[in-house]
Amino acid sequence: MDPLTNDERIAALLDGRLSEQERAELLAELGASDDELEILVDSAGITRELEEEDRDEGVIPITVPRPAEAVPTPITRPPVWRRPAVLGLAAAAVLVIGIAPFAWKKFSRPDHPRYFSVAVAELTHPDAAIPPGWSDVRAETRGSEGALSARAVAVRFGALTADLDRAVRAGDRDRAKEYANEIAGLLARHGESQAAREYAQFALRPNLPPADSLSKILDPTPPTLDRENVRLGGWAEAARFAVEDEDVRFFRGRESTRYLDGEIPDLNPAAVDALERVRGARPGAGASDWDQMEQALTELLEEAS
Repeated sequence: MDPLTNDERIAALLDGRLSEQERAELLAELGASDDELEILVDSAGITRELEEEDRDEGVIPITVPRPAEAVPTPITRPPVWRRPAVLGLAAAAVLVIGIAPFAWKKFSRPDHPRYFSVAVAELTHPDAAIPPGWSDVRAETRGSEGALSARAVAVRFGALTADLDRAVRAGDRDRAKEYANEIAGLLARHGESQAAREYAQFALRPNLPPADSLSKILDPTPPTLDRENVRLGGWAEAARFAVEDEDVRFFRGRESTRYLDGEIPDLNPAAVDALERVRGARPGAGASDWDQMEQALTELLEEAS
């Protein structure tokens, strides 16, 4: 079967545009192929996510019931979708549709919207308490003196949101309040008044919300900030947490691979040198040196911003 044609039929299935017989025949075909069944699982999961986003925005979901289709003309022998050999496959495929949302959540990418900080989500212990004295180190690497470039604001914002995410996950309201207020001040100076107000209001909350709901309460990337620089700052700060915890697994994750095995981001020479030193000291690249990595990551944040 032509893959494009099959993709279109899967889309029609999820939209409810297939007749009962067409639906059953397609489910039987998909149930006989692991690859095709995987496409169905992925498609159903994506469809569920889009519908959830639409519901949040007041959009009518695509799964609103449609008028019943005309009953097909009876035939003399049982149609293919009622034969015993096919019923098992069809039932399995229907089951896949039912569990697809759960499978999608289980195998979702780390940058799924329910995670506020992509990199913090890759820490082995993202809800561990922030180490004592962490604010002092942060102040040294991201001081507020002088005018900040757009890149500096984005990198610092990314690092601070990683701090905020970790504090909320750890249930540390005092630290979360501190970081939210610092982010509010940073955004206000950059002209992001609406986002600044949201973070300032968050700092006034008497109780912390679940960490997975942060992205519904706060904007993880205000529109005027460069997304790539925000992402770099978030990774560098999360990497500092990983160094503190000697979290080897973190440096094998998606975000670390992006920066340690991919192309060097567009940075100034000093920041590039710091990132190269992180690459050389990471676990698996020879004898790891946690102290050297911490120093290089600190310099990366300082020089990139």
